[in-house]
Amino acid sequence: MSPTQRSLKRARDYGSVVQVVERWNPYSRTRHDLFGVIDLVELRDGQIVGVQVTSASNVSARVAKAKSEPRLRVWLACGGKFEVHGWGKRQEGKRKLWKIRVVELHQEDLA
Repeated sequence: MSPTQRSLKRARDYGSVVQVVERWNPYSRTRHDLFGVIDLVELRDGQIVGVQVTSASNVSARVAKAKSEPRLRVWLACGGKFEVHGWGKRQEGKRKLWKIRVVELHQEDLA
């Protein structure tokens, strides 16, 4: 299961409406995120949340990428929320379980 699929399942388990908004360009063989940083759009508790999904080891790189994206400032100024979801295996007792790290960015974080 990919990190995106894990975030989709997590959102649906919480009762959110969620949609994948990144798209695949078969000609250039690249993925394109909505506004350069959003993989998923989640409607949660009356809020709209843009989510960038990655592995746990790449969270800091994705946060830095998001902070440099000018369109994210507009998203946040319009009332949207933004989160980076980092998925990785963590040791719990004798076994490793998939855990999520959520980093939420606010307007003041981008200044």
